[in-house]
Amino acid sequence: IIQAVGAFLVGRLVILTSSSSAASRSSKIMMQEVPSILAASLSIYLSYGAGMAMNDCADVAIDSMHEEKQHRSVASDDISKVNASLFCVALSVLSLIFSFSATIWKGCIGFPVWNLFNLTIMAMYALELQRIFLVKNLICGYLAIAPLIGASLLGGGMSILGGDVAGKLYKLAFIGFPLQVAREILKDIEDVQVDEGTKKTLPLVVGKRTSKWIAYSLVAMVNG
Repeated sequence: IIQAVGAFLVGRLVILTSSSSAASRSSKIMMQEVPSILAASLSIYLSYGAGMAMNDCADVAIDSMHEEKQHRSVASDDISKVNASLFCVALSVLSLIFSFSATIWKGCIGFPVWNLFNLTIMAMYALELQRIFLVKNLICGYLAIAPLIGASLLGGGMSILGGDVAGKLYKLAFIGFPLQVAREILKDIEDVQVDEGTKKTLPLVVGKRTSKWIAYSLVAMVNG
């Protein structure tokens, strides 16, 4: 969750301090951005929290058998699945409220629409998509860089940003996406025994060794 908020703040910082946009912004105007950025950050924090809670609800049976996850609130039955589901709904609604409040004074709906799309993807991921071969990894990769998209949409979208700013955001996304996919592959390797029979992950299809090489290759691609 913190990673997502951090990515958004980095993206927004790139936009606000870029040579093409900073010149046209007075310090007063930039300070007016603070409430919008805070509301958007809260929205992202709540939406990604909702996504994690959705996943805990969907994976309660699997997590209850996992040594490191069986002590989680839902898996250990400290919190019922019904109450956890209501908690997901509450977080999602609050997230949408904050996303609208972040852009309502600007008259643009790109950011709240993006937030709603992310919540939908997270719900679909928890319910079914995470069990489809490679889809889980690609969605997690997208969600890692999605806050950069949100950072641009808070100001109206990529179309109104200069090429220099858009280029910097694309570069950050190019770095973040493969790293997150590699991280998810390595996590799948650790969860092979638990996932067997319930999910179709890369290590279960091509084996642990090959999966490690694929993950390391993605990291090397970024570092190279």
